[in-house]
Amino acid sequence: MLGFDTNFAPAVGQLVDIYHARKEWAKAAAALEPLASANAVLTQDERDLGVCLQLIELYERTGELELQRVWLNSAIKLMPKNADYRLKLARLLV
Repeated sequence: MLGFDTNFAPAVGQLVDIYHARKEWAKAAAALEPLASANAVLTQDERDLGVCLQLIELYERTGELELQRVWLNSAIKLMPKNADYRLKLARLLV
């Protein structure tokens, strides 16, 4: 199986923007997920946090709550002192 080449990250970002503009949330998440996985979830890089937050939003829009939970946990690992992510996770789990 071939790995994801992170050199294509800018192109993936543009593709996600196109899907977002078209409100094709599931396609946007599917395009973004390999980039997040390739970053070995995650390295405290601002770009990684941005990818994580995009996935949280996209999975919220698609109603895929389990995947949203996974990415909220990743956001909490990246920013443990940020109460917003913890609150959002708590609301999701209720």
